[in-house]
Amino acid sequence: MKPTFSNTDSNIEFIPNSSGFSIPVRTYGLTGANIPLLMLHGLQSHSGWFTQSGMFAASVGTPVYAMDRYGSGLSKAPRGGYRALEDSLADILIAARYAMDRHGKKSIHILGHCFGALTAAAFASVHSDITKSLILPTPALYTKTDVRPIDKARIFYSMLSGQEVRVPVPLTPEMMSDMDEFVEFARKDPLSLRDAAGKSFLEIKKTRRFVKSRFKDIDAPFFMALAGKDPICRNDKNIRLFDSLNITDKKLKTYKQALHILEFSPDRDEFFADLAGWLDAHK
Repeated sequence: MKPTFSNTDSNIEFIPNSSGFSIPVRTYGLTGANIPLLMLHGLQSHSGWFTQSGMFAASVGTPVYAMDRYGSGLSKAPRGGYRALEDSLADILIAARYAMDRHGKKSIHILGHCFGALTAAAFASVHSDITKSLILPTPALYTKTDVRPIDKARIFYSMLSGQEVRVPVPLTPEMMSDMDEFVEFARKDPLSLRDAAGKSFLEIKKTRRFVKSRFKDIDAPFFMALAGKDPICRNDKNIRLFDSLNITDKKLKTYKQALHILEFSPDRDEFFADLAGWLDAHK
């Protein structure tokens, strides 16, 4: 499969929610008979970055729903806008039920890339009854990156003054992949999120605390996939968190040549084979 990233190569649907800004969802393989897969993207990215994994999962019979977060990607909400964890989880539940109802299923696979792993794990801990499995490629449960001290000060001042600030996203395309073609795409991509509301970064911290406090409540089958050369995620701490999960049906694998995004690495096909095997084993 040729490396693919696109803002257009998929069907796009918009699902109404309580915010007044419908949830954009890219869909693949809607005729598939398997339990559907709901994909959540990272902080800087959007669903269009993960066309390859969407197409691949669809090719093995899994209907795929890749949603854009509030204020990201194709969302019409304010760019990088603030969304409380409770509201984000409500959006994920709306998209999950939409997919489950369409395919007549009672559960769904949840896959969260990078920052999307936080809300995916939070969702699985709260809605274990409908989470068929939890899949976290390069999860930002613990990270090496953070906003600059000066931006932290600006966020603190904004909370005191009531004046909103915009804060740069502390990530670059070069952190995601060492594939020149992808880096060039991501650098020019008009849908990439380059800054966000200061409150959004406070919400990320809140979400991390919530996930770590509720991690033990995850009882769905769990696949954590790590990138061996990841400049963003703390693999050592993520592994310790994985080891603390008291379930038997869990899988951990490190793809040694990958920088961050597994499908834009030399290990793509190996990751896809493992993903196919996981989905097949959890039909």
